[in-house]
Amino acid sequence: MKQKLLQMLPHAVAVIVFLLIANLFFSGINAEYGLKQPDIEKVMGMSKELSDYRLLNGEEALWSNNMFGGMPGYQTNTMYPSNWMRPIDKVLKWGSDPAIGSLYMCMFGFYVLMLCMRVNPWLAIVGAISFGLSTINILYIGGGHTSKVNAIGYMAPVLGGVILALRGRWMLGGAVFALFFSLHLASNHLQMTYYLAFLLAAVVLGEAIRLAIERKWLDVGKAALALVVGAAIALMPNFANIYTTYEYSKLTTRGKTDLTIKPEGREESAQASDGLNTNYILEYNMAAGEPWAMMIPNAKGGSSSVLLSENKKAMQKAPKEVRENMQGFPQYWGAQGSSAGAFYFGAGIMFLFVLALFLSKDSIKWPFMIVAVFAVFLCMKEMHGINRFFIESFPMYNKFRDSKMILVLIQIMAPALAIVYLNELVKSPLQGKQLKTFFVAGGVLLALLLVVVTTPSITGPLVSENEVEYLDGMRVQYKGNAGALNMVNSIEDALPEVRSAVFSEDAQRSLFIVIGLLALTVLTAMNKLRWYVLAGVSALIVTADMWSVSSRYFSNEKEKNPRTGKLEYAHYERIDNRLFPYTPDTCDRFILRKEMAAIPNYAAQVEQLEYSMSTTTPYKGNDSRRIHAACEFGALQLNSNYRVLLASPGVFNDASVAYFHKSIGGYHAAKLKRYQEVVDFHLSGEISRITEGIKSGSPAVVDSVLGTTSVLNMLNAKYVKYSGA
Repeated sequence: MKQKLLQMLPHAVAVIVFLLIANLFFSGINAEYGLKQPDIEKVMGMSKELSDYRLLNGEEALWSNNMFGGMPGYQTNTMYPSNWMRPIDKVLKWGSDPAIGSLYMCMFGFYVLMLCMRVNPWLAIVGAISFGLSTINILYIGGGHTSKVNAIGYMAPVLGGVILALRGRWMLGGAVFALFFSLHLASNHLQMTYYLAFLLAAVVLGEAIRLAIERKWLDVGKAALALVVGAAIALMPNFANIYTTYEYSKLTTRGKTDLTIKPEGREESAQASDGLNTNYILEYNMAAGEPWAMMIPNAKGGSSSVLLSENKKAMQKAPKEVRENMQGFPQYWGAQGSSAGAFYFGAGIMFLFVLALFLSKDSIKWPFMIVAVFAVFLCMKEMHGINRFFIESFPMYNKFRDSKMILVLIQIMAPALAIVYLNELVKSPLQGKQLKTFFVAGGVLLALLLVVVTTPSITGPLVSENEVEYLDGMRVQYKGNAGALNMVNSIEDALPEVRSAVFSEDAQRSLFIVIGLLALTVLTAMNKLRWYVLAGVSALIVTADMWSVSSRYFSNEKEKNPRTGKLEYAHYERIDNRLFPYTPDTCDRFILRKEMAAIPNYAAQVEQLEYSMSTTTPYKGNDSRRIHAACEFGALQLNSNYRVLLASPGVFNDASVAYFHKSIGGYHAAKLKRYQEVVDFHLSGEISRITEGIKSGSPAVVDSVLGTTSVLNMLNAKYVKYSGA
């Protein structure tokens, strides 16, 4: 009995540690406050009509009218009550807040992977913390990409089930695979599923080759049977969602166009003939040298929202006379359209991962190495050979944008192989030639890292292409003005020096972490350190490392609002603001007064909807005035057919209008293809003419323009909202 309790101890500790870390990292979440997540606000806007319909009728609506002239609702806000994986997901996350639960599951899921790879549970905790606190998870939880992080959290245990099945425990492995693959599919982020397939295919092929060499044909057959059955079981509760998504995808901007013409004045349409436009796919991909951010967070400056002026130490490298003129330059100098932060997987963990690729005895390193190399190439912005092949020829690859997300595979593989290698050293310390090889490999990698630390320019230019274009434009603008030209040249000379300081400061930090973990590894390899010391100290180093970098992009503290001057939470907001993210303005109230009179029994419908909302979680007990306002517009939207145009360049990336009315625009990652073509060929021009007419200040001009907007009239656009801001 005592022995069994001792065996259970690390698992209990793991669960407690993961819950503690998740709750502490998001310590601002409580009964009054939740995360401020921009994408969740947009989801609330685009799904309001469907939510109200569900509250009133107790059933699902599969079509939504409040965006883009109407679109299927099953990729917006359709519930699948027969999918019993949803309640299992909640139980596994201990009923926690979605952000806390997602972070916990990332760590717990990785811990399952480590157990499937038969790693010491105490070392497995170290890898799980590293994986969980990787900045990918924190950045996307903070942004509101909950489904993406949920899917990421279940990727590691899915891989664990596959490995377990291929390494002798085929029935248990198949069961683990079926459970977690079903939970992964229920997260409904097919881009992550697509990338996971790359990793699983590589691992299955690699392990099958190993088993074939060992002539274990029966083991191959058993594992294949278990995984095929497991995949079928995982698909069953998720089939409705997957199939409707498959059907819908062919009709979206990710599908094939029927048109052979292009919008007037454009070289290409906003979408490709089949799949997404290449520039759209690569918009957020990385510059050469930017993957170093997996090991050195500020390899390209980190976040594009951070200005160089905020880094006082680095700015000292610039001459005093140009510092003021450099205030507006971002610290980030990569190639992404914008960057919320670095994809950082841990300096020490990444170093051990590369070391293990050369020295580990586990055959899993070969598929990991191949996938890692491909992931690094595919995250690049340049349209080189591999990128070109995958975008133009590989099945379904061009259906997904932001293809740098394939780096999530390295997020899984790096801590997995690093911890597997540490586990090998604990079990079998090195001697003789093996120890010598270890020192040579470690020394060479450390020397290469030292070169990078001391020579930042080796990772690529320290000035972005956009900045080069901007400075060249300034030279043209100030041609003939010697003083201004000298200032532009001085800025161009100073930027590399300042950016080099930004890089070096963070690189030195990473170097110290690498040396710390490498020292522990050396002592372990020489049998000078017990496993529990290795696990304890490395856990402290990894936690401090990952926590400190992730905290750069997410803070629990109040910060000064530059607009109001008050101290406010940057990443938290009151629960009632989360539930009601948009407040009706004067225009919305005007439209409400004009339209409500035409709706039979309007007051009764508002009352019915208000009762349903006020007695339903999570609205129960909330501000009755805000519930009433939401229900006024809910009843209005469900019983009217007019549409509202937001005359703004961001009309097709805005969900605020859709929260109150049927909107010409909206926000969705997969609009219907035909509607996007209407936008490209007609609506963009009509909206532009309306905006210019309003700016003219002449009612006669506006009336004249409105007489030419035949497509907006066809879509029953009755009202135009405009703000001169």
